[in-house]
Amino acid sequence: MDGKKEALFIFLSIVVSLLTLKIGYLSIGVFVIILLLAYFFNNPKLAFYLIFFTRPIIDMFWEYKFKYGISPLYIVGALVPILIIIYLVTHKKNIFKIKSISLILLFFLSGFVTYILNLIRFPEDAFESTIVLAKTVSAFSMMFVAPFLFYSREDVKKLLDVIFLSAISAYVATGIAYFMGYRGVMTAGEHSNFYLTAHGLLRISGVYEGTFNLAYFSFFVLVIAYFRKKDYLKTGWRTIFLFFYILIALFFFYKTYARTAWGILALTVFLYFLFKKKYHMIFFAASLFLCLYFLIPEVSYRMWDVVEVLRGNLSFRSFGGGRGMLWEFHWRQFKTLPLLSKLFGARHVGNPENQVLFLLEYFGIVGCVIYHLVMFYFVYLLYKGFKFYRDVGEEFLSEFILFALILHIDFFTLAGIGTQQFMMINSQWIVYSIVAIGLYHSERGLKKSEGVF
Repeated sequence: MDGKKEALFIFLSIVVSLLTLKIGYLSIGVFVIILLLAYFFNNPKLAFYLIFFTRPIIDMFWEYKFKYGISPLYIVGALVPILIIIYLVTHKKNIFKIKSISLILLFFLSGFVTYILNLIRFPEDAFESTIVLAKTVSAFSMMFVAPFLFYSREDVKKLLDVIFLSAISAYVATGIAYFMGYRGVMTAGEHSNFYLTAHGLLRISGVYEGTFNLAYFSFFVLVIAYFRKKDYLKTGWRTIFLFFYILIALFFFYKTYARTAWGILALTVFLYFLFKKKYHMIFFAASLFLCLYFLIPEVSYRMWDVVEVLRGNLSFRSFGGGRGMLWEFHWRQFKTLPLLSKLFGARHVGNPENQVLFLLEYFGIVGCVIYHLVMFYFVYLLYKGFKFYRDVGEEFLSEFILFALILHIDFFTLAGIGTQQFMMINSQWIVYSIVAIGLYHSERGLKKSEGVF
């Protein structure tokens, strides 16, 4: 983006946030949906930029709903995959040309088999089974359209810019809630500005369903700022803006006390310097993280469970501030299932707060194995693409594919420990749009390399 467009983008983010607080979430949500449809049938690429720009807006106040329990977040989550199918059909795009991405269809197939079996065995749970399958498909749906819309270098840069700046609306709304005590924007509960932890820490949740959304917005700001620093530091005003924007992102990132997000950032730093072979920086970063743990009580409190379980001093039951008890319950439940349910999944009961347990319980061993095989294959392909473009001196693509590789490893491993990551549709739209574009360019590059394909 040029300077004028960036300034306009920042201004619009602030205005939309203020209008959301003043007019009401449902009204703004409807306006966003109408705008999305209007843009889609005129300029599909612009419509998908709009999806990423309004990502924090459609997350806001998710508990505010129309009749029958429907919110704008649910409408957009269902609408986007439909628009993707329409785009692929009307523009005659063949998703099978990108072989790696088409492998996701195997995982969808295993989920569909589970869905049919559940409809037959547990017809009373048809609605819940439909929602789980729909959320899974929606979470990965961007993989099928992103490489066709954002394949050029300029398109990729614009996409990263939109994701980078979209968090402004999150910070404006949450800042008003935090600093001015504006109760009208909170989710349910008198003290829903915060989540109170066992150690008495007040975690900012802002206008979001939970702290993880706000923490992940900040995570994307921090990592994109680093990977795009050469472009963002070209002019004086950009440098000043970047400095204050990163400070704001760091404040909210820290005050959420979201240890999963903290862990993902640490893993991102480790992987980046590992792939760059800057081993001295790994030592420096590790030393910094240890200093934070030992010198800042809030960090120690939040990471205590994690460190103690690694040391073997904590029981499985108590790990994760209660999640361990959920894991134990769901693991026992899985072990009691009949063989067919173990292989292909059973009806999903409750939330295990763990992606692997969720996969085993709902998709079965077959679905869980397929999912992880596909994810590890993506790691392999992205790594090969990174090496190819690095060796031929293509700096932008090598850095971007490295960025995609690290995000992919982050989100299919560490991010799923304490939650069901691919149920968080908006985060997955970002991650797997970037991953899909990286896979597309990796395949293109490796096809030029002799003997690879």
